[in-house]
Parts: sequence; structure tokens; C-alpha cells
Amino acid sequence: MKPTTIGMTLAVVCTLATSAYAQAFDWAAAQEQFERYCAPCHGSTGAGDGDLGAALRRQPRDFTDCADMAKSSDDVLFNAIKNGGEPVDGQQSDMPAMRKSLSDDEIRALVLRVRQFCLPKGGISIAHQRESGLGK
Repeated sequence: MKPTTIGMTLAVVCTLATSAYAQAFDWAAAQEQFERYCAPCHGSTGAGDGDLGAALRRQPRDFTDCADMAKSSDDVLFNAIKNGGEPVDGQQSDMPAMRKSLSDDEIRALVLRVRQFCLPKGGISIAHQRESGLGK
């Protein structure tokens, strides 16, 4: 097989595996965990405007900033949720590690939930809907 054929085959396999996983997990449970663990700082809309976020040294990440979110792989997001955020000014991150509260599968589900903020909904991103008032 040519290298390009191998690469294309791997891309298809990874896409199918991700799609199968996305269909297999419980979206309602992921939303419930997002509201419990993430929304207090990141906000229910994912814009980084949760009530507890205002008191943090660094504003929580805005999951609706699709250009910024595109810079982070799922593995980066998974590790941030599992092990906590990066240190701020040489001090421990404000974002706690969730490895004792959530299983790896639950963390993967949260990554997919967070990615939803930048997925099209009827052809329009959730962030665009919010900005234009369509999501209200």
C-alpha cells in the first residue's frame, strides 16, 4: 500500500471509531456532568462566563471560541480534564483534576460534549446561534 492510501485508511478508521463512540455514550449523562463539573466556571453556554469563573486567576476557557478550540486536540482536552489545567504564574491551576471523580469514558464524553459548542446545529454553529439570538 502507498503511504497516502495508508493515511487515508487510518483517517477513515479513526473517524468511524470516533463516530461509533459518540453514538455509544449517554449524551444526557455527559450534559449532566458538564453542568455539575464544568458549568460553574465555564458557564452553561460554554462561553467561560460561569459564576465561579469570575474569581479565578485566569478566565475559564471559552468553548464557543471555535478558532481557539480547533487548536487543541481531543487528547489535550482529555488530559486537561483528567489532570487539571496548566499552572498559572508558577502556581497550581485553578482547574481541578477530575481523575478521581470521573472515569476515562466519562472524561471522553465530556470532551465530546465540549466539542458540541463548535459543531453545526442545523448548519449554524451554537456560538453563532447564541450571538444572533437564534439559540434562545
